[in-house]
Amino acid sequence: MVQITLKCPQCESENIKKAGKSTSGKQRYSCKDCRKSFQEGYVYNGYNSNIVPDIYFQTINGSGIRAITRNLNISQQKVISTFRSFEAEIWHVNYAFLENLDSQEIEIGIVSETELEMDEMWSFVHDKSQQYWLWWVMESIFGNLLLTISL
Repeated sequence: MVQITLKCPQCESENIKKAGKSTSGKQRYSCKDCRKSFQEGYVYNGYNSNIVPDIYFQTINGSGIRAITRNLNISQQKVISTFRSFEAEIWHVNYAFLENLDSQEIEIGIVSETELEMDEMWSFVHDKSQQYWLWWVMESIFGNLLLTISL
């Protein structure tokens, strides 16, 4: 018979008792010292500590929310909350492009709307050496086009 010693993930105590089963049928445990309950291994991938770097990597490589949820088998809410947590770090993605534009090409306007939508599209013209990009920003409520950039 093999005996496995479990440790509490909070306080690392070995003073543990069984605490019923989860809705998925997995055994739950409770720490007698810190009174926290836990499972030996989680079923949902969103609880995995290595999932955030995977979300970040797929975002940098151009995957959308639905593609990330499908690839990593996690919920959309997990992906969105992760985006919000590193939102300040991804401002630089198109910053180099904006720095190279002439100031006459940029029109800046302050919009009082609370929600905006941004999308991008690219295509080849004639052959693969002539790639063109189009970015645009719209108001969510009225659908007014606020900004377009083509390259």
